[in-house]
Amino acid sequence: AGGIKADNYTSGLIGVGKYSDFWGAVSFDVTHASSEFSQRYSSLGTQNGQSYRFMYSRGFGDSNTTLNITGYRYATRGYYSFNELQQLENLDLSDRKTRAHHERSSIQTIVSQDFKNLGRVNLSANKDEYWDGGSGYNLNASHAMPFKYFSTLFSVGLNKNPFYKNVDKSLYFTLSIPIGKFTGGSNNLTSNTMTYNGRTQQMFGLSGVLQDNKLNYNLTQGWKNQGVGSAVNLNLNYLSSYANMNGNYLYQQDVRQWSYGINGGITLHENGITLSQPLSLNGSAALVRAEDASDVKVLNNSSIYTDWRGYAVVPSLSAYNRNQISLDVNTLGDDAELQNTDVTVIPSRGALVAADFRVNIGNKAMITLLQKNGKPIPFGSLVSLISKNKTNTGIVADLGQVYMSGLPSHGVLNVKWGET
Repeated sequence: AGGIKADNYTSGLIGVGKYSDFWGAVSFDVTHASSEFSQRYSSLGTQNGQSYRFMYSRGFGDSNTTLNITGYRYATRGYYSFNELQQLENLDLSDRKTRAHHERSSIQTIVSQDFKNLGRVNLSANKDEYWDGGSGYNLNASHAMPFKYFSTLFSVGLNKNPFYKNVDKSLYFTLSIPIGKFTGGSNNLTSNTMTYNGRTQQMFGLSGVLQDNKLNYNLTQGWKNQGVGSAVNLNLNYLSSYANMNGNYLYQQDVRQWSYGINGGITLHENGITLSQPLSLNGSAALVRAEDASDVKVLNNSSIYTDWRGYAVVPSLSAYNRNQISLDVNTLGDDAELQNTDVTVIPSRGALVAADFRVNIGNKAMITLLQKNGKPIPFGSLVSLISKNKTNTGIVADLGQVYMSGLPSHGVLNVKWGET
């Protein structure tokens, strides 16, 4: 059940549906609508009517066939759908032409067959009838074929509009080559050819992502016959840690157009200012604090890295839910080591929460500690280094060995075991 309420339209729907493993899915519903036309359609005034709709769908798993009668609808003369009424109100038509555009019934059918290695075939047909006695139809057949290094799509179509005498004929062919298989990354090469009522249009396109998914690009070169000429369109979108930048160039006959833009966020916090990708005051964000660990990748977003101070803002978190913020240890510098790689935060809506990461900056060493008598320091002894108000600690393992990171070039290690 459902309904629509607008200034000039009211409708209510009720129906029933049933699914069967053997017969498939079937449904039937009835809609009652009341449509109020404006004064320029004085003879129509307020119209009331009903629409009856039947739908059926069935899949045949063994043969990879799907049959969909996506809808058969019959309407009384006074029934107008919501979209139909609004479109008519925005057209400057006489009452007679308005009635000519009034749909009476429609049936749509789609059959899909998967031939596995030989591709997929789709057949679709629909027929519309109107209250003035006119009718229209649309027929389309397509075949998608995957190959090892490319894929193709071939489609033919016939379309008859009841308000025009001629039948529209279309022919479409596309070739897609995922060149990323050869060059790495996600890059595609596409070629399209379309013929529509004698007019031919060709398009060549190259699209994909570069620089660890930071740069998205789309370049198309098109050509049309009958004196239309060629056109070039280039779109670039770059996602950096500090902003989202985009640019577009369009060239066609008698037209040259440039457009570019930048948008991002500025966050002021107790440790300073951090630039970021666009933020929403209705959303939630996290402030990553990995002090002195610059240019470290945030795994939650492939295009966000910490700045030169070790700060970054991660936008678009889920409010009132657990969000795990993680750093990629493979992007750490040789002199840096994370004591924790994951932080879980639960922000409220509109909040900026801190995600603190403990970082040791300095040298790394595997040290063997011996007593004056040559014996190793006892197992489990605590080794600590105090510098820059930070305490760096480690625990001695077998044979007096301890691993330490964040060490300065010169310093003193404090070793403690027992009571003294």
